[in-house]
Amino acid sequence: MDNDAVAALQAETERLGVVVKTGVSVTAIEKTADGLRVEFEHDGRNRSLSAERVVNGAGRVANIDGLNVDAAGVEHDGLRILIDDTMRSTSNSSVWVAGDAVTSSAQLSPIATYEGQIVGHNIVHGPTKRPDYSVIPSAVYTVPALSTVGLTEAEAREKGLDVSVTVSDMSGWFSTKTYAETAAWSKVLVDKSTD
Repeated sequence: MDNDAVAALQAETERLGVVVKTGVSVTAIEKTADGLRVEFEHDGRNRSLSAERVVNGAGRVANIDGLNVDAAGVEHDGLRILIDDTMRSTSNSSVWVAGDAVTSSAQLSPIATYEGQIVGHNIVHGPTKRPDYSVIPSAVYTVPALSTVGLTEAEAREKGLDVSVTVSDMSGWFSTKTYAETAAWSKVLVDKSTD
């Protein structure tokens, strides 16, 4: 996600009363009379705080343990099946991979469907289609919501693209007020060489 978008979301989240700490290592969570006590390490110091709820957003890991992929001669590193650019196993051409078992793409339902369509095509017509993840939208269901499509500004600059950047504050828009949102903005990048 774009750093500016994340900063705006974090600022709005904190305005709503949520304390955001990143780069922490939780060491213990204990029940107390009035909620929970969280022990954690942050910036090299042991800290604690009281909370009503604790949320863990750890992500997902492909579950290939029960597949016995070794019996099929499928090369893997314990977490993922190694695939080529057409989504086929690098070691067993009869095995195709899509969805959460593809660890190089975001683990989202629309992406799994997209990858499944590519795999289906490649099984029927031969390995000719390759996934293009460059324009797949992504959303984070937060308040306010955060969505993105294409490159972030940092990614565009890393690729050496000359981009114009337009940031628009939309907090005064009717649609923003209709949903009682207090923060709304957009950031649009345009490649100057191709418009």
